[in-house]
Amino acid sequence: MNDLILHPTTEKQLTNYLNKPSHAITLVAPPGMGKHSIALLLASKLLKIDNARLFNYPYYKLVSSLDS
Repeated sequence: MNDLILHPTTEKQLTNYLNKPSHAITLVAPPGMGKHSIALLLASKLLKIDNARLFNYPYYKLVSSLDS
């Protein structure tokens, strides 16, 4: 989690999720708060690969809402 500046509670919750992931996670915040960055970080940590390699990874698919 060293790549992002996170509130301590948020960081603890994300660390807990990474230690014992469930089948899904929902990221809710106003636009521009870093949900996409957190999603990429979580995906790379769960898959144990670099962020740069995510988009070529066969089991990675970005599902996103384009709501502003």
